Amino acid sequence: MRKTTAPAFRILLSFLLLLVAGCGEGSPNTTGTDQSADAAVPQAPALETVELNLQLTVGDRIPLRKVVEQEIDRSFAATGRQPDSSRSRLEMLLALTVEDVNARGARCAVRYDRIQYSRSRGGQQLDYDSARPPVAIPLELAAYQGMVGRGFTFWIGPDHQIERTEGFANFVNAALANIPPENRSEALLGVEAGAGEDGVVDFLNDTIGLFPGGVPKATGDTWHHKRRIARPVPMHIDTLCTLRELTGELAVIDLRGDVTPLVSTGVQTVAHEPTHMVVEHGNTVGECILFRDTGLPKESRLVQEFDLAFTFVGKPPFKEHRRVTTTIECYPLVRAAR
Repeated sequence: MRKTTAPAFRILLSFLLLLVAGCGEGSPNTTGTDQSADAAVPQAPALETVELNLQLTVGDRIPLRKVVEQEIDRSFAATGRQPDSSRSRLEMLLALTVEDVNARGARCAVRYDRIQYSRSRGGQQLDYDSARPPVAIPLELAAYQGMVGRGFTFWIGPDHQIERTEGFANFVNAALANIPPENRSEALLGVEAGAGEDGVVDFLNDTIGLFPGGVPKATGDTWHHKRRIARPVPMHIDTLCTLRELTGELAVIDLRGDVTPLVSTGVQTVAHEPTHMVVEHGNTVGECILFRDTGLPKESRLVQEFDLAFTFVGKPPFKEHRRVTTTIECYPLVRAAR
């Protein structure tokens, strides 16, 4: 048998050692230091959250501007009458004054300072400004003139919703004082829809009330905001809210919603009113920008489109398609002296 020489043996041994070492480096059971395994896994930065609550002090004054623009198209299929359309714009300057703040919420007084209204229908134009009222005020505008310089109070709860109102009946009676009793029902619907108790509820629910009190939210979070409206048109509004953006001063919320009728609850206009209105379907879309330090709205714009069916006592029915654009602006808060 031929003997292996020493140099050849040493070369073979070195080769085997290198082979074993190479296998060990690739083995998952190696006890050597693996820098890639010890490296920290990158973590995404935590999303900033915000909890928007009303930060109000007794004596604070909140000037507001609310604009309601309506486009109404009517069809009279039951009678064969030609369809018609109208356009209107209602602008109100008002102010909220904080009268009390406690653990249950805040009591605010609302006062209407100026109302402007314009409407075009059938080639006729109507313009009104409470600061320069005409000598003879049309009946449909008399309630607006009666509202100027007057108001009522309401309580905002911790959940940012109106809990109750005080003095609203007296406010309405004063606004309708110069309107004949037979015309007050129609005038009352206009006051409630645009400027009265429901108007203030709209201001709160479509701005402050969108953000759930005491619940932190981060950019991209979504939640539902639901409302039931009994007058002037019974409807249910289910809005999907998305916190789209946070800056150092502002929170921006996107709004997308559906409008459905309130039939199952049995809510309807009061029995003595000659007109009965039902929402068939509709939708909402908009944006609300809130100040982070006070929870108050910088600006809100909401567009609602819905179809209505009207029935009358002793008159043919008709249908309407309405597009209502509501814009709310909050002027700089006048803080109470401390």
